[in-house]
Amino acid sequence: MTIRLDHTIVPAKDRIASAEFFAVFERATAAIEAATAFQRELGTRAWTDDLEVLVRVGIHSGRPTLTDVGYIGLAVHTTARVCSAAHGGQIIASGETRAAVGESAPTGIGFRSLGRHRLRGLPDAQTLFQVQADGLLSSFPRPRTRRGSGPRPPARSPLTQAQSTFRWGGERQT
Repeated sequence: MTIRLDHTIVPAKDRIASAEFFAVFERATAAIEAATAFQRELGTRAWTDDLEVLVRVGIHSGRPTLTDVGYIGLAVHTTARVCSAAHGGQIIASGETRAAVGESAPTGIGFRSLGRHRLRGLPDAQTLFQVQADGLLSSFPRPRTRRGSGPRPPARSPLTQAQSTFRWGGERQT
């Protein structure tokens, strides 16, 4: 069980600072409980200089590999992508985490299906769920993904990719 917490601090002058960390749990319910407690605690804090602190949380259940440098593998990558799909203040769990929790969801915690979404770098669309509980924000735009459950688009040749990619204002556009 892995959980990735990625936060963005946005001061009143629109400056953005970001940091992230990664935690591993033995049980999916423990990760859900920790993420929920974490978001609730952040919501009760008073921040200086009118800061708004919003944290994106992504939870995925899988089997990462522990090495000398930390955890690696597809489960870690998937967790990062699930986290990237969330908005600040939101907890998103993968379909695997929802299945691992099953009927043993902690009291007062529910899951709302967000549908199937394509996550960058993963071969298949993933079913995502928003974790819901008292004390958590509940209204968010659609996940930050390309929606869809169909097959991956055909791979482009390097020449085609180069011809259809350009930069504008520092962001990659295709």
